[in-house]
Amino acid sequence: MPTLTLPGVLSTYPAPTNPALPIFLSGALTAPRAVLFIAGLGNTLLSVPYLPALSAAFERAGWTLAQAMTSSSAGGFASGSLDRDVREIEGAVKWLREEQGKEKVVLMGHSTGCQDLIHYLLHTPSLALVDGAIFQAPVSDREFFNSLPSYDPSYLELAQRFVSEGKGEEALPRAAFDEFGGVPITASRYFSLVGEGGADDYFSSTLPQSTLSQTFGRLPSLHTPIALIYSGADEYVPEYVDKAALVRRWADTAGEEIVKAAVVVQGAKHDYSGGGEPEKELVGVVERFLKGVHGGQ
Repeated sequence: MPTLTLPGVLSTYPAPTNPALPIFLSGALTAPRAVLFIAGLGNTLLSVPYLPALSAAFERAGWTLAQAMTSSSAGGFASGSLDRDVREIEGAVKWLREEQGKEKVVLMGHSTGCQDLIHYLLHTPSLALVDGAIFQAPVSDREFFNSLPSYDPSYLELAQRFVSEGKGEEALPRAAFDEFGGVPITASRYFSLVGEGGADDYFSSTLPQSTLSQTFGRLPSLHTPIALIYSGADEYVPEYVDKAALVRRWADTAGEEIVKAAVVVQGAKHDYSGGGEPEKELVGVVERFLKGVHGGQ
């Protein structure tokens, strides 16, 4: 990936797990509206290629782009959990509202960051409210890892055994790290990401409707608008997945009252590397969604 640069302000926000987590602000810095961006596995600040284009669009439209790092950023995901993530994300939401004066805060997740978003929304009764949620590349980690030629199911069996024995926070053998870039991973996080029914298993194409009814089906009660943006050429999605049908299924389950966008961007890679027309379409979808949030539509 080419080197990216982006002018802005680097600050910190407090969370229950850490009194000073990094957050980077760009776009329209003094705007009363912010999009809180949560990246995916292994990502850090400015490691998703489309962020400069998004920041430039936000500056024109009057939104701040806030990139928050959590304890799960970079290699921290391997010993983390969605529960820890959402507590930290709530800290960033509160900081944006209380310290930065943001009247509206919209969450935007990339890849595994989308798991954080839906987990956050489903726990909203006990978390700070947000004004919208944008899911970009909400892919299934389980389906991706299970489709790898190197996938060894014995590590999942071992992870399940560790968890059942109360040793979920212990690391799996070194050979299991290869699928995660060599980062040591705990049994509980491995099962969460790779196991059927794990805490991260929100977006698999094989999930029954009864499961979706307990996730997407619960979102309408929050009255929080959402956007579903899937990449048409996502390299982390197995070939057997019908992307358009999957997005329609999620949208139908959540309902048209809250689903303001449900699109598959043709030709788009997982993180829109290469830019071009797919990146322009992504930015356009996000801009239109935010215009609706701003106007209260």
